[in-house]
Amino acid sequence: MKILLAITLLGGLLTSPAWATEAAAPPAPTGVRIEWADATREMIRVSWSDSGSANRVRLVPTGSAVGPDRDVPSTTTGNSTAFWRSEVPLDVASLEVQVTSYDGSAESVPARSVRFDSLRPPVSRIVWAVPRTDGQVPMSWVQDEQTDLNPGDPLDLPTDLGPARPTVHPLSPSQKVYPVPAGARSFVLPRQSSTTYGLGVVATNVWGTRYKAWDHQVTVKSLRTRLESAPKSQGFGTRAQINFALLSGPPMWGHRSANLGVTLEARDNATKPWQRIETSYQGQFFPMLYGMRQYRIVVPTFAPKYPEDVAPWSAGAPFTIATTYVGWPRAFNNGQPISLGQKVSSRLEVKPAVNVNGALQRYDGTKWIHVQTVPVRGGVGVGTATAIKRGTTNYRIVLPSTTWANRTISPRTWGLPLTAR
Repeated sequence: MKILLAITLLGGLLTSPAWATEAAAPPAPTGVRIEWADATREMIRVSWSDSGSANRVRLVPTGSAVGPDRDVPSTTTGNSTAFWRSEVPLDVASLEVQVTSYDGSAESVPARSVRFDSLRPPVSRIVWAVPRTDGQVPMSWVQDEQTDLNPGDPLDLPTDLGPARPTVHPLSPSQKVYPVPAGARSFVLPRQSSTTYGLGVVATNVWGTRYKAWDHQVTVKSLRTRLESAPKSQGFGTRAQINFALLSGPPMWGHRSANLGVTLEARDNATKPWQRIETSYQGQFFPMLYGMRQYRIVVPTFAPKYPEDVAPWSAGAPFTIATTYVGWPRAFNNGQPISLGQKVSSRLEVKPAVNVNGALQRYDGTKWIHVQTVPVRGGVGVGTATAIKRGTTNYRIVLPSTTWANRTISPRTWGLPLTAR
């Protein structure tokens, strides 16, 4: 028993425990620092202190940030390295650089840099864009909320602090960029060479630019109309039909075609101001006619909140619709034949109920001959004719141009055949 125990103890002394055979890990680096490698800010430099061991450098999301760790190229024996900014995953709220030392068989615990972010600026959305007739577009926008979990980290730049600096630019055709001061939320876009173009507010920092389709873009359109048809002249107190077409397509609002109200305006003459008559959503107007007037079709400024399309006010070329009398002449002898030498009368009622001197005329086969003046008072006049030959003789009552409520009423003629036995 004593011999066996001695052998057992000796065997225990000759056999080391497993932990005793493992190599000791090298000491961890210290003083890990991160900074931009140069003024171009294309590369990030990492430096540290250690005992000369080989090292591994990793980018590691922290906190609630999601993403895989990734090794970045590094020196094996030096105490610094640099890696491209493009190695950093974008829009991570919190990352750190971890540096370890290893000797080929064991690796130290990581030494950590201060935390930083790779957040691009928040998306900006235009809330108002109101194009003016001079071509300028006053506009305003808002930016999404964004929290910097590591304010003032070594990779932050002045333009990253607080609201990012947006730029305003047409997306086509010139791609011209208009910088505005940091924190600005409004701008007046100068007149552009094109009448239709895209407009956006885009914020950029060292990590890049954040786009969301349609969140930032507004199309400035040139909405115009084409007059399809309108009467040259029509009776007093009747409704004219004016047909028009909206050019350039309807504007968009909330991914839907906007029900844009196009207006008809009128004025008595070129010295008078334009007045709105009616609004149409269907491509037609039906104005009441009360004297000759000039008309034009107007596209009002279209500038809804959070717009997709906006358009400045525009007006088509003026056109004129004349207004004639509306009248009801009574036929001579109710249209029945009369005897040779008999006198008959025709009563004429007209609108508007004006006072004007008309004329009764007879056609002699080659020309119209004046028969008598027909005074019209309060819209009523009487013409008298005498049957001077057998058969049918053509007469007519002619009313000259006059005014009603300072508007011109165009001349009008009514035929009155007279038949004698």
